Amino acid sequence: MESATQILIRTQLTEIQEKAAAQWVDHEQHAVIAIVRALEIAAGVGQCEYSLMNEDRLYAGYGATTALKPFLAKIKDLPGPIPWMPSSPETSKFAFTYLITCGKLSYVYRLASLERFGLSKTHSTPDGSTIEVEADTIELAQTTAIKLAAIRPTPNIHDGEITKRQNKILSKKCINMLNRP
Repeated sequence: MESATQILIRTQLTEIQEKAAAQWVDHEQHAVIAIVRALEIAAGVGQCEYSLMNEDRLYAGYGATTALKPFLAKIKDLPGPIPWMPSSPETSKFAFTYLITCGKLSYVYRLASLERFGLSKTHSTPDGSTIEVEADTIELAQTTAIKLAAIRPTPNIHDGEITKRQNKILSKKCINMLNRP
């Protein structure tokens, strides 16, 4: 049995899918191509002018099935190949936004589903629903590793410091060569 939080999330996801299907009525094939291209970029296969954060890449993967669901049923019996053409910036923006939104809702729904196993608790408050999940050590380590991988350290090298280091290394090598018998 679904909790109130799960029903709320499923309802929101269904509304988003219906809006996307309405925007792309009679152009479902183009929507599928746009979503698949966004998935390729999220996986690091394709190139695009948009750069995705690691978190968005993760959500794009979670949202793949729910994002494609309203379109695949409509194109499965269409004859011929899917039309192939370049993507427009508007189409790409739609695909990324839709895919990541579906992914976030799918991920939150999954967390809420853990309640039936005693791994999460959902609460409804006037401000909205809350999901409490107990994390174990392995999961915390994985989450921390993902966050750390997203942070790129900036080099702490000041002007001329590299040259000084190289000169110091060369000087030591020269002194070592001169001191050899």
